[in-house]
Amino acid sequence: MDSIKTLCAAVALAAASVSPFALADNDSRLLLARQDGSQCLIEVWDARSNSVNSVARLDTCPRRIFAIQNGTEIAFAYEGEIFSKVLGGTDLALPQTKLPSLSYDDYKTLLTVFPTDEYLAKAHSQEMQVEAIGIHERGAIGIHLKLGMAADDSYDYLFVHERGEWKLLDQKWCHRFDACLFETLTYISTHIWSTPDDPRNVWHDAAKQNPYFVDEQKESEWVDDYLVTDVKREFRIEDTNVRLSYSTLPGPDTGATLTSTIRLKIDNKPVITLADGQCLAYLSGRHLLVAQFWGGTLEVMRLDTGESVFGPLRHAKWLN
Repeated sequence: MDSIKTLCAAVALAAASVSPFALADNDSRLLLARQDGSQCLIEVWDARSNSVNSVARLDTCPRRIFAIQNGTEIAFAYEGEIFSKVLGGTDLALPQTKLPSLSYDDYKTLLTVFPTDEYLAKAHSQEMQVEAIGIHERGAIGIHLKLGMAADDSYDYLFVHERGEWKLLDQKWCHRFDACLFETLTYISTHIWSTPDDPRNVWHDAAKQNPYFVDEQKESEWVDDYLVTDVKREFRIEDTNVRLSYSTLPGPDTGATLTSTIRLKIDNKPVITLADGQCLAYLSGRHLLVAQFWGGTLEVMRLDTGESVFGPLRHAKWLN
């Protein structure tokens, strides 16, 4: 538990720090985790005030990080406990809730949805993973545990913490391409690949509401039975002309829109390739969060300069 003591002491040093970039007022807050030497630093960057709020410094990064309570609190699982911090505070809350057991065997008598013994033997592991931490509609903290199976399907279980104990509320089997959410649990997750239809996605019509957006051109053609659309979106950021180009196509398995090959053209400067191949890109004001599928690169870029603001990152998600 020494690392937990170190964690709580380190968070007491939380303070705002200013980056050298001047940012637009409409930009959002970014929940992120990055490697800092041998440790993992969890932060929330507020692009509007251009400040960084330190959440925690850990020996290793959690598998996922979550924003709860309408984005005002950050939560994560670490060394068998659930930790949280209210943004704007100086201290990380000491763990008040232990995680439920992650051993699948401990729940066999409670389950009505479960794999056969033969299929269970082919599971990735018989230890379940924390898929989500959030607030249940009852007002209690809830947790989504996932048992990953050989065909990339899963058995998923929802627990809530009430009267000092964890209670199993819901359970289901999920196909590998299912979103597999429990709608009664509210949170924002850094697992950005699970939300391809996020309205901040660069191809989404909501991106046209960006205050810097000027115009759009599209050209489509059929390539190997898929309709590929090449898109160019023009932005005007103060005195800078920006062209963001990318391609979209429907995913072969789910039909969800896939993005690939993102390039940036700033005034008359050479074209900058932000992502080559399948990727996700989430737009917020003058910033673009780019996640590359192959290689797992995750980075925040400025549209008007092409410079990296944060990266490489372990986790990141726009909060507002």
